[in-house]
Amino acid sequence: TFRTHQLSSVTIFAMSWPWSAADSVLEAWQAWGPDAPPPLWSSCRLRWIPQTGPTVSVGGVWAATPGGLGAHLDELSAMVGLVPSRSETTKPYLDAAFTLAGCSGYTLNECRLTTQSTDGRLPREASIAKSDFFDRPMGSDIANRLLSAVEGRGSTSSLSLQEGGVLLDAWGGRIAETAADETALPARQARFLAQEFVTFNGALGDEALAVNRTWLRGLWRDLRPAASGLAYVNYIDPDLAGWERAYYGSNLARLVEVKRTYDPDDVFRFAQSLPTAVH
Repeated sequence: TFRTHQLSSVTIFAMSWPWSAADSVLEAWQAWGPDAPPPLWSSCRLRWIPQTGPTVSVGGVWAATPGGLGAHLDELSAMVGLVPSRSETTKPYLDAAFTLAGCSGYTLNECRLTTQSTDGRLPREASIAKSDFFDRPMGSDIANRLLSAVEGRGSTSSLSLQEGGVLLDAWGGRIAETAADETALPARQARFLAQEFVTFNGALGDEALAVNRTWLRGLWRDLRPAASGLAYVNYIDPDLAGWERAYYGSNLARLVEVKRTYDPDDVFRFAQSLPTAVH
């Protein structure tokens, strides 16, 4: 059962700093983002971008009176200790959704993959990704490993020609008001969610793919000491061992019972679909 909320407009914001401030931004955001008020969601993005290099930025959405956002962004700037480049734009909800989907200026039909519609303007992008939930800040040692991994993508062309890094999405707020056993998702008390990723710029050979897989797995392993052990089911990871517990935690047994009740013959299945028995 869902309860909807009337919302006519939202404010999209973006902040960016030079890479030299990345450690300060990461430390500040881990304290600021998850503790923001419910109308404020943000993502801290640490990415290698081809032809640009390592970048650090914070973007997000404010779903309240536009004038109330500035003080919160000022707070983050003060915590970092360096004024960022910054933009704030208030838009109707649907226009904001189009912007966040990479469809600014497109019609609804154009905001589709080129493979889905003759009018579609969005190219299909190949990517590989992993995910982790964090119940606490990752600490300086782990943070330094993360920043070194992103910066290190400049070491070879196989890495530098593809975008890669980590997106840290703030949780808390309304998410944390739902108990861990009220839905299938157990990570209600997480501070933030990390998506470690590589997005490929066109076709690439087996060697380049292997190098990027190795980089991604290395980054994931570097972050594991600070992660909670849970992963996000919406970021399916074919390499993840123990994925049943990582996705569903203590909710797994009840979900398996639902599966046995409504799909005992396992008609609805894929490589990481709910099993019919707990192993």
